[in-house]
Amino acid sequence: MVGADASAVLDLWEEAMSAPLPKRALAMLAYGYPDARPSDLGALPLGMRDALLVQLRRRLFGNGLSFVTTCPVCGVLVESSLDLSTMSFDAPNAGVAELQLPGGRIRVRAPTAADLLNLPSDAESARRALV
Repeated sequence: MVGADASAVLDLWEEAMSAPLPKRALAMLAYGYPDARPSDLGALPLGMRDALLVQLRRRLFGNGLSFVTTCPVCGVLVESSLDLSTMSFDAPNAGVAELQLPGGRIRVRAPTAADLLNLPSDAESARRALV
Protein backbone atom coordinates (compact mmCIF):
# COMPACT_ATOMS: atom_id res chain seq x y z
CA MET A 1 0.00 0.00 0.00
CA VAL A 2 1.29 3.46 -0.80
CA GLY A 3 1.84 6.26 1.68
CA ALA A 4 0.17 9.63 1.71
CA ASP A 5 1.08 11.98 -1.13
CA ALA A 6 -1.31 14.90 -0.68
CA SER A 7 -0.89 16.16 -4.23
CA ALA A 8 -1.52 12.73 -5.79
CA VAL A 9 -4.57 12.10 -3.59
CA LEU A 10 -6.02 15.50 -4.50
CA ASP A 11 -5.38 14.89 -8.22
CA LEU A 12 -7.04 11.48 -8.00
CA TRP A 13 -10.04 12.91 -6.14
CA GLU A 14 -10.52 15.64 -8.73
CA GLU A 15 -10.25 13.14 -11.62
CA ALA A 16 -12.63 10.64 -10.03
CA MET A 17 -15.15 13.15 -8.65
CA SER A 18 -17.43 12.95 -11.70
CA ALA A 19 -17.16 9.14 -12.03
CA PRO A 20 -19.87 6.85 -10.68
CA LEU A 21 -19.23 5.70 -7.11
CA PRO A 22 -18.16 2.13 -8.02
CA LYS A 23 -15.58 3.47 -10.47
CA ARG A 24 -14.38 6.06 -7.95
CA ALA A 25 -13.87 3.35 -5.32
CA LEU A 26 -11.80 1.26 -7.73
CA ALA A 27 -9.71 4.30 -8.68
CA MET A 28 -8.91 4.90 -5.00
CA LEU A 29 -7.98 1.23 -4.53
CA ALA A 30 -5.77 1.31 -7.62
CA TYR A 31 -3.96 4.31 -6.10
CA GLY A 32 -3.62 2.68 -2.69
CA TYR A 33 -2.62 -0.75 -3.98
CA PRO A 34 -0.58 -0.02 -7.13
CA ASP A 35 0.73 -3.59 -7.39
CA ALA A 36 -2.79 -5.04 -7.64
CA ARG A 37 -4.19 -5.77 -11.08
CA PRO A 38 -7.36 -3.80 -11.93
CA SER A 39 -9.19 -7.06 -12.71
CA ASP A 40 -8.35 -8.38 -9.23
CA LEU A 41 -9.64 -5.20 -7.61
CA GLY A 42 -12.85 -5.42 -9.66
CA ALA A 43 -13.34 -9.04 -8.58
CA LEU A 44 -13.33 -8.15 -4.88
CA PRO A 45 -16.61 -8.71 -3.06
CA LEU A 46 -18.04 -5.37 -1.96
CA GLY A 47 -17.38 -6.04 1.74
CA MET A 48 -13.72 -6.70 1.05
CA ARG A 49 -13.48 -3.69 -1.27
CA ASP A 50 -14.93 -1.47 1.43
CA ALA A 51 -12.65 -2.92 4.15
CA LEU A 52 -9.63 -2.09 1.95
CA LEU A 53 -10.97 1.42 1.34
CA VAL A 54 -11.26 1.97 5.10
CA GLN A 55 -7.68 0.72 5.56
CA LEU A 56 -6.52 3.12 2.86
CA ARG A 57 -8.46 6.01 4.40
CA ARG A 58 -6.93 5.28 7.82
CA ARG A 59 -3.44 5.17 6.33
CA LEU A 60 -3.87 8.43 4.42
CA PHE A 61 -5.83 10.48 6.95
CA GLY A 62 -5.73 8.71 10.33
CA ASN A 63 -8.49 7.21 12.46
CA GLY A 64 -10.61 10.31 12.97
CA LEU A 65 -13.63 10.64 10.69
CA SER A 66 -15.64 13.84 11.09
CA PHE A 67 -18.76 14.60 9.12
CA VAL A 68 -21.50 17.18 8.78
CA THR A 69 -24.93 16.74 7.23
CA THR A 70 -28.36 18.29 7.29
CA CYS A 71 -31.36 16.37 8.57
CA PRO A 72 -33.64 15.79 5.55
CA VAL A 73 -36.75 16.12 7.74
CA CYS A 74 -36.13 19.17 9.92
CA GLY A 75 -33.14 20.83 8.27
CA VAL A 76 -31.01 20.88 11.45
CA LEU A 77 -27.25 20.71 10.91
CA VAL A 78 -25.81 17.50 12.41
CA GLU A 79 -22.11 17.19 13.20
CA SER A 80 -20.45 14.04 14.45
CA SER A 81 -17.24 12.05 14.38
CA LEU A 82 -16.11 8.45 14.55
CA ASP A 83 -12.87 6.82 15.64
CA LEU A 84 -12.19 4.20 12.96
CA SER A 85 -9.73 2.38 15.24
CA THR A 86 -12.64 1.29 17.45
CA MET A 87 -14.54 -0.27 14.54
CA SER A 88 -14.09 -3.71 13.05
CA PHE A 89 -13.99 -4.06 9.28
CA ASP A 90 -13.72 -7.80 8.81
CA ALA A 91 -14.30 -8.74 5.20
CA PRO A 92 -17.09 -11.29 4.72
CA ASN A 93 -16.56 -14.71 3.25
CA ALA A 94 -16.08 -14.32 -0.50
CA GLY A 95 -17.13 -17.83 -1.40
CA VAL A 96 -20.21 -19.24 -3.05
CA ALA A 97 -23.04 -20.49 -0.85
CA GLU A 98 -25.99 -22.77 -1.62
CA LEU A 99 -29.42 -21.97 -0.29
CA GLN A 100 -32.23 -24.50 -0.01
CA LEU A 101 -35.53 -22.89 -0.97
CA PRO A 102 -38.98 -24.45 -1.29
CA GLY A 103 -38.58 -24.50 -5.09
CA GLY A 104 -35.05 -25.91 -5.11
CA ARG A 105 -31.47 -24.92 -4.45
CA ILE A 106 -29.74 -21.80 -5.63
CA ARG A 107 -26.08 -20.78 -5.55
CA VAL A 108 -25.27 -17.25 -4.45
CA ARG A 109 -22.17 -15.11 -4.03
CA ALA A 110 -21.54 -11.60 -2.80
CA PRO A 111 -21.68 -8.95 -5.53
CA THR A 112 -18.32 -7.61 -6.68
CA ALA A 113 -17.11 -4.16 -7.57
CA ALA A 114 -17.18 -5.17 -11.25
CA ASP A 115 -20.82 -6.25 -10.89
CA LEU A 116 -21.73 -2.70 -9.88
CA LEU A 117 -19.86 -1.18 -12.82
CA ASN A 118 -21.94 -3.20 -15.27
CA LEU A 119 -25.39 -2.47 -13.82
CA PRO A 120 -28.08 -0.80 -15.91
CA SER A 121 -28.91 2.75 -14.88
CA ASP A 122 -32.54 2.21 -13.85
CA ALA A 123 -33.13 0.70 -10.41
CA GLU A 124 -35.52 -2.11 -11.40
CA SER A 125 -33.23 -3.42 -14.16
CA ALA A 126 -30.25 -3.14 -11.79
CA ARG A 127 -32.07 -5.21 -9.14
CA ARG A 128 -32.88 -7.89 -11.69
CA ALA A 129 -29.30 -7.94 -12.96
CA LEU A 130 -27.94 -8.43 -9.45
CA VAL A 131 -30.32 -11.28 -8.75
